[in-house]
Order: sequence, then structure tokens, then C-alpha cells
Amino acid sequence: LQAQGLRRQPQQRSAGNPHFIREMLIDLTLRKEIHHDGELRFPESLANYALPSRLLHSVYSRMSHLTASSYAWLQKLAVVQPPLSRELILNILKITDNELYGLLNDSVYNEILIKRGKNYHFTFLEARERFVSECAEKLQAFVSQGVLDYFRERVIEDAEICLGVIANARLAGDSLAERDFQLRLYHLRIEEFEQEQAYEAILSALKLDTSLGQNLPLKEMIQDLTLFTDTTENTGFFKEADFLLDNQRKIPEVFEKYQALGTLKLLAEDAKAALKHFLKAQALALTGRQQVLSLLSLAQIYSRVNVHKMKECLD
Repeated sequence: LQAQGLRRQPQQRSAGNPHFIREMLIDLTLRKEIHHDGELRFPESLANYALPSRLLHSVYSRMSHLTASSYAWLQKLAVVQPPLSRELILNILKITDNELYGLLNDSVYNEILIKRGKNYHFTFLEARERFVSECAEKLQAFVSQGVLDYFRERVIEDAEICLGVIANARLAGDSLAERDFQLRLYHLRIEEFEQEQAYEAILSALKLDTSLGQNLPLKEMIQDLTLFTDTTENTGFFKEADFLLDNQRKIPEVFEKYQALGTLKLLAEDAKAALKHFLKAQALALTGRQQVLSLLSLAQIYSRVNVHKMKECLD
């Protein structure tokens, strides 16, 4: 299985170019990343693998063969983080169909872009990084905003696309947009029963909420606190959630705030602190649903320390 994974990784890093694959395997062997220890041992991942200088020069040589217009357009496309569909390319570059045809023909011929399914991807990470490094920060932000505008009203059904848009939101410095797409990612993960990834998405959204402060409507923060609490209760995940305790002063005094804090403390098996938060939540409960949730949470605590009070909560 490990060997199968290794075969896929050099192919992805080299667009299947036999010369590149051979040179990469030789380089990995010389670095002792591939070695024999009773059996062949392979690296778990090539995500951070740096191409040997001779291959790197080959990539840069291919870039130099591009036309001036293709090169300039690829600098912009390198900033775009989601997979490159034809429609997205046209929207970002504002070019004609004929210009698009010339760009794709030039880029694929020189092995700068590769088509997978209906979308295009940069063949070499190194080429993409070079293009981005040559793109001014203001232009990167401008292109990223174009990506956000393109996807803002579109339905996204693929987590890879959503993650790409989130990356562009960060480049654009648009925290409200990043939060919006983190929530979209959360719902995609829930639909695919990817609970841990869903937790990470709603955690990221909540971190953005605390940084946005008054720029975020209260009802939106309440919504995120509710989703976070529900996900935490359903999964038992509470890693990296200390930020919520550290930033609780930035969160308005609402029922959902203390319900979330109490849930975190309960999962951390700190019953005393959890009781303190749940009692505050009870005092802030306004709706019938909130009152029921509050009593159920208190019953969980009292079941450990005071059975009589637990029964009072459940009666």
C-alpha cells in the first residue's frame, strides 16, 4: 500500500513525466528517503519535497518558453486557489474564448498546466510559487477578491473548491467572506459525515467571529455558537477550543455563550467549572428550548454530584 501511494505522488508532482519520476526516485534514494530495512521503506508524503536543482531548472526553462501574454495570465491564475475551470479562468482574466484557447494550448504544451477531469491544475508546485512570487500583493488581493465574487452566489458542492475559496479570502483579507465559506465547508463536511473536519470548520468560523467583534451581527455569532456546541456534543471533540475560554470577554452575554463554555468544561471533566457556566446559561435562557437545554445540561452535572437536584431538573 505504501508503494502504491509513492507511485501516485511522484506522478502528481511530475505530471507523469518519466524523466522527472526517474530523477525524483534517484534523488529520494540518495537522500535515504527510500531505503531498505528488511523491506523497502518509502516516505509517507512528498508534500514538502523539494525538487533537485536540475529538475527545478527544467521547470523554469519551461516557464521561459511561454508567450508573454500567457506568462502574465498565469501569474494571476497562480493566485487562484480553487481548481481552474474554463469559466473561472474566463471570469478572472476577462479574456476571449480564442485567448483562452491560446493560453491553455501554450500552458499544457509546456507542461505548466495539466487537465484533470474538467479542471486545470498547475503541474509543478515550483512553477506556481514562482508565478505568485512575481505577482504584487495588491494584485494578489485583487485576484482573490475576484475569486470571492465569482463563488459568492454559486452553490459549492466540493470541499476542495471551498477550501480554495477560503484560502483566497485570506489573501484578500476578507474575514467576513472567509467565515461564510467556512460555514459552507462545515455543512459540506456534515453531509459527508466527516465529523472531525466539520468540527475544524465551525471552530475556524468561531475564531473569525471573535476577531470580527461588532462587525458581525449578534444573530450570526449565536448561530455559530449553537453549531459549535452541537458539533462538540455530538463528536466529543474539543481540541484547540481553549481560544473560546481565552476570548470569552469578546462574546456578548447570551445563553449560547455559556452553553458552549459549559459543554467544553464538561468534556474536559471539570464539573465545577461546567456547572458555573451552565448556571449562567440558565439565567440567560429566554425561550422554552433554551430552558430545556439548560435543565438537561445541569442534570448531567448533578448526576455526578447531587442526584436530588438532578431529579429536580428532570421533573
